[in-house]
Parts: sequence; structure tokens; C-alpha cells
Amino acid sequence: MRFSNNKIVIGTGVKYVKLTANCIIRNSTDTDLFGLIIRKNDTNYVMSYSQINSDEYGNLSIPSVVCNVEEGDELSLAVYLNHTNNKCVMRQYTRSTFLEVDVINS
Repeated sequence: MRFSNNKIVIGTGVKYVKLTANCIIRNSTDTDLFGLIIRKNDTNYVMSYSQINSDEYGNLSIPSVVCNVEEGDELSLAVYLNHTNNKCVMRQYTRSTFLEVDVINS
């Protein structure tokens, strides 16, 4: 596997990966819908949504899911907010916001 254009690119011989993701975000304006999306080849693969109130932290996770892949597939993480005028900040501490990709079969 390699990292290119903010995406994890699957290498030769990898057939299955385990995906896990998490995001912690602080919403400083209006109550909003907050989503965490793992994307495979720019298509939504698995999603998790929640609502966060203003001046609160929201935490979303996607528990481990097995994904079949082929060489050249691209995996990425996207964060969704329902309104564009909200001011949100993602936590930058270790393991606050991440996409983890583990090869489980090659």
C-alpha cells in the first residue's frame, strides 16, 4: 500500500483489508448533522452520522469492517457537515481523527 493524493492506494496481492475510522469535531455554531464516511474509489463505502449541538464535541466512529479490494483501489476518509456556514474544528491529538487500513489477506 502507498499514500497518494490524500488516499491510501492498494498494492499488489492485497485482497481484503480491515477498515476502522474515527473523528472528533467541535461545533462552535448551530446544531448540525455530522457524518464520517469511508470512501472506496471516490464512492461512499460505509458511513456513520450523528447530530452535534453548538459548543459541543462530537465523536463518530466506524467500527472495523472488512472490505474486498483490488490493486489500485483508493481508500479515503471524508467528514460531512450539513451546513456550510458552521465553524467546526477537528481535533488533532493522536488517534482523534484517523482512517486505519490493515491488510488481513494477501
